[in-house]
Amino acid sequence: MTINYIFYSLQAYGKFRNPFRRLFEIFWENYLEEAKNYYRLNDFRQAGEKLYGAALTLIKCYAAIKSVPIMYWSRGKIERFITNNVEPELRKTFRDLLDKAQPLHEYFYEALKLLERIHNSIRFSHHFKT
Repeated sequence: MTINYIFYSLQAYGKFRNPFRRLFEIFWENYLEEAKNYYRLNDFRQAGEKLYGAALTLIKCYAAIKSVPIMYWSRGKIERFITNNVEPELRKTFRDLLDKAQPLHEYFYEALKLLERIHNSIRFSHHFKT
């Protein structure tokens, strides 16, 4: 949805400007606020995933400004976008952003897998009750 704000702005004005720019900023700020709220609740898994979402939103925003189509992006596709479309002086910043955010995203899914394994183990252990 956020990328639509950029495309509409580019269509209407030829550049990324208000009111679409402000809508994008609200969307991005919402990710950050949700991350802080989850952090305060000690839900670090959700907080991390929201921070990952915020980081990816910034990368996708830049891609939209560069008129690079965005659908489903794997880590490899994001890396290729950075290599092929981001100015050399900004590549390290983009890679650092992605490198810092990726473990948060992985933790979100790995924690789910861990909880599922624990749940299955507990269910399985009930078979051994005497």
